[in-house]
Amino acid sequence: MTLGAALVPLVPWLLVRILGFSQSTLDFEALGCSADGVRVAAFCTAAAVAAVAFADAAGVRWPKAMGAELTRTYEELFCEPARPHGFVRHLGNAYSNAIYVFEGVLFLACQRGNTSPFCLPDVALGVLAVVHAVASFVWHASNAPKSHYVDLALMNTLIQCIFVRGGCTALSVLLGLRGAAVCFSLIALASAVCNTQHAVMLWSTGLLDDGCPVPCKEIGFRGKGVTTAALFVGRPIGCILMPAIPMCCLRSVGCLPILQLTLAAFALGFAICVFERYALGGVELPKSPWLAAMLSPTAIMHVLSGAALIGSYFHCRSQDLVATQMGL
Repeated sequence: MTLGAALVPLVPWLLVRILGFSQSTLDFEALGCSADGVRVAAFCTAAAVAAVAFADAAGVRWPKAMGAELTRTYEELFCEPARPHGFVRHLGNAYSNAIYVFEGVLFLACQRGNTSPFCLPDVALGVLAVVHAVASFVWHASNAPKSHYVDLALMNTLIQCIFVRGGCTALSVLLGLRGAAVCFSLIALASAVCNTQHAVMLWSTGLLDDGCPVPCKEIGFRGKGVTTAALFVGRPIGCILMPAIPMCCLRSVGCLPILQLTLAAFALGFAICVFERYALGGVELPKSPWLAAMLSPTAIMHVLSGAALIGSYFHCRSQDLVATQMGL
């Protein structure tokens, strides 16, 4: 899997070298990423981190009604040891969600002056990213099982929307950018509905309230849930196929450096996630809170996946510019 993660970024490079696809220049201003936008996103992120740190230091605790004492599911899924009496029970896994705050605010800031038909859908994408950051923080800070279901629904919707955002650019060849933006909005809405329905089912049945039905460390290693594990591990294929669709339709890889960094971050982050989920299976890291936070596979995965989502969005913007230049 590590070798696969290293090879993934070579795919777009081969498209340029062998098939003669064009590539865009790296121009952050043209992609809507201004210095002011980055400063706003950084300020909002720092403010959120400071607010959480203050609440933790002030002794704020999670309400008992949330069921935060039910930690078995969390312990089976993740390796970072808990701080039993803290507002932030897992420093690394919780604070690493800061990158999702940065991501969401940056997406919103990038819409200033954006005249693309994708502007309104991208605003919704930015709001989704911020809401996901909050939900993911609550899950990793409190370990309350019900918050897990909300986090899963928002996380899956966000990832699917980012992938589909790129794939829909290919439709501009047939429908123009406006038609492609409408299609993206409809598919994103369908994704949100499906993921919400799944979360409601988990919430109502309490399937993951007190432990996993099949411990992750047994999946695929002792004959249980092999198909589920295979589908999970095979997800990175989508991170290649979805960007490949508009690349083939437009005969352009967009901004190659951004695409390569995005694919590398996603593949490596996913490899770390699979390693923790199916190999480590909840094995605890050192008890030192800050050392465990820095070594936590999930915290590292959060940073890498956040970087991948940011890169994926700006790669989509670079493909939008290609489509515009083609008069679509």
